[in-house]
Amino acid sequence: MGGSSFAMVYMCTCPITAPDMTEARWVYAILIGSLTVVIRVFNPAFPEGVGLAVLFMNCFAPLLDEIVVRTKLKKRIPNVQ
Repeated sequence: MGGSSFAMVYMCTCPITAPDMTEARWVYAILIGSLTVVIRVFNPAFPEGVGLAVLFMNCFAPLLDEIVVRTKLKKRIPNVQ
């Protein structure tokens, strides 16, 4: 429980490695939670899977930001001269 609390409070909310866009932060948090459950279910010998899940998702944080920016750019109305 201590490792999970530490990860939720300090590691997941780190402004340096977390995504910048709000929608990407929601996806980031959901994927960390689901990846933690997957790690704990399929590998019971590694109970603190939340740290590993945070590290994996930190690798994909820039990709999540890029996906959100691209979807927002597609929704914009092109400038008409």
